[in-house]
Amino acid sequence: MIDPEKISISDYQYSLPEDRIALFPLSERDDSKLLYWNKGEISDRRFRELPEILEGNMLVFNNTRVIEARILFRTETGAAIEILLLEPELKSDPLIALTAASESRWRCMVGRASKWKNGSLKREAAGIQLVAEKLVQENGTCLIKFSWTPAEKTFAEVIHEFGNIPLPPYLHRNAEKSDTERYQTVYAEKEGSVAAPTAGLHFTADIEKQLDDKGFRREFVTLHVGAGTFKPVTAAFMSEHEMHSELIDVSISFLEKLSLQDPGNTTVVGTTSLRTMESLFWLSAMLEANPEKNLQEVEVHQWLPYQNNLEDKSYTGRIQFLKNWAQSRKLDRLIFHSRLLIMPGYKVRSCGGIITNFHQPSSTLLLLVAAVTEGAWREIYEHALAGDYRFLSYGDSSYLKF
Repeated sequence: MIDPEKISISDYQYSLPEDRIALFPLSERDDSKLLYWNKGEISDRRFRELPEILEGNMLVFNNTRVIEARILFRTETGAAIEILLLEPELKSDPLIALTAASESRWRCMVGRASKWKNGSLKREAAGIQLVAEKLVQENGTCLIKFSWTPAEKTFAEVIHEFGNIPLPPYLHRNAEKSDTERYQTVYAEKEGSVAAPTAGLHFTADIEKQLDDKGFRREFVTLHVGAGTFKPVTAAFMSEHEMHSELIDVSISFLEKLSLQDPGNTTVVGTTSLRTMESLFWLSAMLEANPEKNLQEVEVHQWLPYQNNLEDKSYTGRIQFLKNWAQSRKLDRLIFHSRLLIMPGYKVRSCGGIITNFHQPSSTLLLLVAAVTEGAWREIYEHALAGDYRFLSYGDSSYLKF
């Protein structure tokens, strides 16, 4: 087991020129470059070539959908206030909060919060009046009650009228009309994220058909991506970094398929899909060690994998236990929270490859890449920089086979 205190984030820094950050997507999703790293060997491809080189027989996608979580208000004095929805007050399935009528409470980040002294903020358009009322401020976030008329409108309908797609802060631009489509995967379904699972942005209906024709099974999980995915690691050592919590939702029918699947034949699409798949392993271990607990009482903690006090099993064995546990309680879905931190020294159990974009320096996403490539991340990123690859959310892709 590794000692988190010995992992210094300064070892995961690299120089990323501003002009290598992709500010806009390419006109065609699958025209992006694809860096193929196959157990140490690197080759340069195009993403549309993925069906030709992909190994295994199963792909796992994150089907979360980005909500229009960025809402702009003005105070009575004209000061602009930006509210970013983070998660529902009760940390429940966002669908519940999004389909609420009359009012909905969310934990939010507030831009220029000092300008919002007191009172409520209001906006009106298309026959809808929206009111935001600040309730509690804590830990850099604010609990806000949103209410509106007509009361029969759902919150999803309201934010569709008043909100905007929340692009990553490093793009330094406002969302444009085209981002409404392009900052979503073509298979996005379950609303709840404030950031896209960007590895999936390269897929098209044509690529999906090619994969189907080649016999690949496409399976879906849900991890609602939070704003914490952009949170840089500011601590000198990882032992001092607090990983953000995100909501995971998987079906029992998926677990049934996964319990029969050879992990080496599985490829995950994106870091969020990998964290979901690995979180299932640790959730199983926690529930077996604490059989009296229910899902509302457990959260996969960031340091759990680095504590050598849980019985180890094969990945399929863990999934089999989790499936049986859920079925004995007549559950059709598992909905839980995870803070799983995958970093060098972590043993990936759920898959044999990952498709992912190129990530920010000193980020937990880069640490994940370093973990799955067993330290080869610098060689990969130097190759990408030398080869004029585009970086970050709207950038190019990589297929890492380990």
